[in-house]
Amino acid sequence: MAASAPQTVAFAIGGPITRADLPGLCAHICTLLERSGADVPPDDSDVHLPRARFHALLAHGFGPAELVEPVYVRAPDADRMLA
Repeated sequence: MAASAPQTVAFAIGGPITRADLPGLCAHICTLLERSGADVPPDDSDVHLPRARFHALLAHGFGPAELVEPVYVRAPDADRMLA
């Protein structure tokens, strides 16, 4: 079956979201997408697994890696940073 043209689906979430809300929220969004005609893969599908190569494709525009400076959060490192 050929893929249909992309469509925009908009939804709004009101109020704060907690970690406990996420499973129900994801299920609700999947239902909204399916009702709009989207093909939502099942939960156990490999397409849901994060892939480093896809993340790398999204990482651009950050400038040279040499400009990245560390952020020290452990006490021994923070003491050195403040010295």
